[in-house]
Amino acid sequence: MPNQKILNKDFKKEGEEIVINESLEKRFTKTDLLREKQNYQQNEHQIIKRMKELKEQYEQMRIAENEIDEMLNAFSEETLPEIPAK
Repeated sequence: MPNQKILNKDFKKEGEEIVINESLEKRFTKTDLLREKQNYQQNEHQIIKRMKELKEQYEQMRIAENEIDEMLNAFSEETLPEIPAK
């Protein structure tokens, strides 16, 4: 975790909001930077893994939806019994 220090902090009201303005100084060692990079890489791998899982789930949903469409089409292929006229 980098060593950080707030150099300046102030706020002002703009309409119905408060705007906070602060200057922050962060100091990183080489180890800190390597750890940050490793964290980003791990997050990237997790996102890619999740994207693949979501793609697989989507494909399974499409297959299931197509199967249901086929079943529904079976109903439309049926002929309705004729109702005798009076």
